[in-house]
Amino acid sequence: MKQIYRIDADRMISSSNHNVYINETLHPNRIMKEHDFVYIEEGYWEIYQNGECYKLYPNDIILLHAGEHHYGLTPCSPNTKTMYVHVNCDDHDHTGDGEESNRHVALDTVIHSQDSSKIKEIFQQIIYTQLSISTYKDVKLSTLFNLLLLELYEHPAFTKDKPNIAEQIVQFVQQNPHRFFKTKELSEEFYMNERTLMKQFKNQYGKSIYHYQLDMKMEAVRIFILNHPNVKLHEVALNFGFYDEFHLSKTFKKIFNISPNQYRLQVINNKK
Repeated sequence: MKQIYRIDADRMISSSNHNVYINETLHPNRIMKEHDFVYIEEGYWEIYQNGECYKLYPNDIILLHAGEHHYGLTPCSPNTKTMYVHVNCDDHDHTGDGEESNRHVALDTVIHSQDSSKIKEIFQQIIYTQLSISTYKDVKLSTLFNLLLLELYEHPAFTKDKPNIAEQIVQFVQQNPHRFFKTKELSEEFYMNERTLMKQFKNQYGKSIYHYQLDMKMEAVRIFILNHPNVKLHEVALNFGFYDEFHLSKTFKKIFNISPNQYRLQVINNKK
């Protein structure tokens, strides 16, 4: 079910601001006459709308539609920071099956904007303008909100050209060589069920996420020792996400049938 918004309506923003929840807090249980757009800056929150739970992470936006029941059952994490915008509901705003026109956009309830600084900037501009004194403040706010709708609409279309989920995981793992990721961590990072994520990854790469990371790290360790034979093994272990040098040594020997220290000696002797 999509949320349909008119993009050329006269919008009236009644309230907008930054919120900080120092302690764990439930989302209010309410039905509003206005739309409530919430941007998660930091922390984690679970918010329900019409019985469906939406798990929100930093840079997620949830669109709480006017007239719909939204509430919380699980409190947010401590020190959660949000931005919100309360805006009037136009007569043409509604929920439906995704019909669009040149005057309307169809949006998902939650939009992941991790790759868009524009969306965050528009939220900030709305808050700044709403709290400021300006002759044309209402006109600016209406324009900014309609611009926000367009950015929210175009963002998912832009991200369709990104690599598929398995390729994104590989890129993410490669960018963080000092960490060894559990499947649960990756499922939360990429907003996908663990089982589905594991299946898609194995279908593409022919091995589990764990074994892919292990093989990638072992080859990286081998090359690192080859290029830096004098670096202590403890430091190498920390660089590539192993508990300690003993964990690294055991794994290395299992893969290459030689301990890293023996391999290091081979490298040094070959350079003489």
